Amino acid sequence: MRKAAWSENIIVMRKALDLVGRAMAIREDYVLPAARALIRLRLMLGLAASGSRFGDLIGGVETKTTETNRALEALAASIREDERLRRIFSVGAARHIRRALAEDASGRPFLEAFDAFILAYGHRETDFSLVSGTWRDEPDRVFVLLTALVAAPPSAAGSYARWEEARDRLLARSILGLLPFRQAFLAALRKGRAFFTLREDTHFHATLALPLLRALALEAGRRLAEAEAIEAPWDILHLKLEELEALDEAWPPAQAEAEGLRALVARRKAKRENLASTPMVDPRYLAAPRPRGKGKRLLLRGSAGSPGSAVGRARIIRDAGEFGKLLPGEILVAPLTNPSWTPLFRHALAIVVDSGGPASHAAIVAREYGVPAVMGVGAGTSILKDGQRIRVDGSAGTVSMADDDE
Repeated sequence: MRKAAWSENIIVMRKALDLVGRAMAIREDYVLPAARALIRLRLMLGLAASGSRFGDLIGGVETKTTETNRALEALAASIREDERLRRIFSVGAARHIRRALAEDASGRPFLEAFDAFILAYGHRETDFSLVSGTWRDEPDRVFVLLTALVAAPPSAAGSYARWEEARDRLLARSILGLLPFRQAFLAALRKGRAFFTLREDTHFHATLALPLLRALALEAGRRLAEAEAIEAPWDILHLKLEELEALDEAWPPAQAEAEGLRALVARRKAKRENLASTPMVDPRYLAAPRPRGKGKRLLLRGSAGSPGSAVGRARIIRDAGEFGKLLPGEILVAPLTNPSWTPLFRHALAIVVDSGGPASHAAIVAREYGVPAVMGVGAGTSILKDGQRIRVDGSAGTVSMADDDE
């Protein structure tokens, strides 16, 4: 990339973005019919007076996110089985782990397996910014995840058979097993479950280009900074791709053009900073309901993400740098999640997320693992306190204070 011409790098950047668009186009083509099937499934369960089975039926869907997490769990298992590897991960800071592995006889084979994992899954993003990078850009974040997973006992397999048990019970004991409902029910179930596979797998493939896009953007930003068209390489994120393409006609940019770019970036940075503290949604719409009457112990209400209930201590995790704070048997409380968060779900007692809904990453993976989850509570990371004992009801979509005897 450093040796390629400016125009060549920008062309590759455009093609990488096109790959993202193609993956999203697949989602657009197939997700809507699958979503309609989910609605039909919900209606048929209501007809059979079995609405409570909905969460079980849409759980246990195999996705690329599950595949990634399973591969990460395999790495964690190999660390648990090797005393020297355990020592490296328990003593060293994440930034020193790679060097320690390279210098240890037991560590070098593991490092090869780790690099193979990064090659296959390293495009997973830690947040939605090119600046933060992916696992491939910042592998230390994966070491942090592995440290957290190793500290927990090996987890049981996910509840992948629960949906089949729910399906068979409905076919045997409800009107959904009778003609003409049976075939319609099975078709809605099959197509509805495909919604979650499409949701996760298209995201996986759409993000394949992220490491390349980040490297191209950083290189373009470095060149613009050298030409004094921007102050710092990552200021390039305040420019549009069309504006970068226009620079191809005269590189490096002339003084007047460079000054124009600096002024444009300065205006956009100022506008962004002014909007930094402005929420996208009025927080009054996200506020937890006021406790009243019998609901005085109610703390938060959201949407039912994954069925079941659990009582435990809340652990507030605001970003990937805090993954190591979550202890086994605690309830993960987060502002948002994406696939890079989900390896923690095997060791969380329950999940509470400020944003999202039943079709979000957190809800899909929580159902796969059989972990109760409440989504879209609005201000859980502000209202709940670290260590606070709470009850999470993933079927009702509520979070409440735990009773003293729970």
